[in-house]
Amino acid sequence: MLQAKVWGISLEIDDSDTKTLANLREREKRFQQISLSFYPQDMSQTFKVNLFVADEKNPLFLGDAPIDEMVTQILQSRGPSGPNSDYLFNLAQSMKCIGDEAYDDHLKDLETAVKLKEKEIKQVVN
Repeated sequence: MLQAKVWGISLEIDDSDTKTLANLREREKRFQQISLSFYPQDMSQTFKVNLFVADEKNPLFLGDAPIDEMVTQILQSRGPSGPNSDYLFNLAQSMKCIGDEAYDDHLKDLETAVKLKEKEIKQVVN
């Protein structure tokens, strides 16, 4: 069986915080919510977390698309929390804080390509 690591940060939202939960569900309404086990880096104790993901049925799902297609989608997309480029840059920064293992080559390449394309667009506009 193939074992893979997915790096991330888990945040706890109390069930009584209905406003935050409602806002989260609204923000992620185009994605499927799944539950899985989270293994902290120190492996002290696992716990269940909820994730919002896009699968092949979701029109936003790109799968193994070329990086240029991903860049275009990121720069053209905006959700209730702001532009998707902001989400990407915040994700990249978070992964850098976790460590080199978390900030992988694909994320580096995507971050670099989006920043480069943003710079090109600004030059054309000015």
